[in-house]
Amino acid sequence: MKEIKSDLPLIPLRDVVVFPGIVTTLFVGRPKSIEALNIAMSSNKKLVLVSQIDPALENPEFDDLYKSASISNLLQLIKLPDGTMKVLVEGYKRCSIKSIHEKEGYDIARVITIDDIPLKEADSSNLVRFIKAKFEDYIGITKRIPPEIVSTVDSLDDLSKLIDTITGHLPIETSKKQEILEIPDLKDRSEKVLMFIESQLDVIDVEKKVAVLTSIAKAASLSKLSTQFIGTVTKNRRSYDLLNILSFFQVLVANKKGTQLAKLTSAKSLTTAQLKEIKSNLKKTLG
Repeated sequence: MKEIKSDLPLIPLRDVVVFPGIVTTLFVGRPKSIEALNIAMSSNKKLVLVSQIDPALENPEFDDLYKSASISNLLQLIKLPDGTMKVLVEGYKRCSIKSIHEKEGYDIARVITIDDIPLKEADSSNLVRFIKAKFEDYIGITKRIPPEIVSTVDSLDDLSKLIDTITGHLPIETSKKQEILEIPDLKDRSEKVLMFIESQLDVIDVEKKVAVLTSIAKAASLSKLSTQFIGTVTKNRRSYDLLNILSFFQVLVANKKGTQLAKLTSAKSLTTAQLKEIKSNLKKTLG
């Protein structure tokens, strides 16, 4: 499809990424943003919503904003007693910001629309089923997704909307959500969201193993076992075979003072440098 250029009111967002098709509630308090809302409300109710690279900035300029954004529809605008605006918006279409200029107290963004790069229907359907299955695994383990979102995801057959909906509700950093927003190719976007789901499952797996280690330490009254050792394992979870570490840790508990440090050499999946680092941390924390 042909790119469409538009000049629309701009609102920078802190720690929020708005995706096409997703309804989001925002609270807007900066004067220029409030004026942009008023202009949008009095015209075609469309505006550009873009995330700040640094959310701490009060008055971000062009270089302080991500360049991939969302053209959104303004659904509702309510002025709160403190002057803040409570806003209901719905993402409409991905766009790329080419320039920004100020006009009468608000910012205008010149944008071009970005269309999805589609897949063959059969490939798209297969990915929809696979992503839903992975997301169901995530829901089953975490129980962190509201029931209404689960129902919405289950009803979606459009790959683009499915990915954007899931990404919007994953507990990942704004920068990672921004990565999804910036990908027009549906195959690449699918791979990225699957990677994020897998990484969340990995984090949960690590948390469970760390909880087991902590329980063992408490049961054995190893009061000197500090977060230093646990932190080392957690930080390097992709490098360490945690099951081997857990097995060795159980040996340490049984021996109280770590007299069988040599046992660690049986963890064949660890490099020499990793073995040395873990041994050092164990000696420090167990005494």
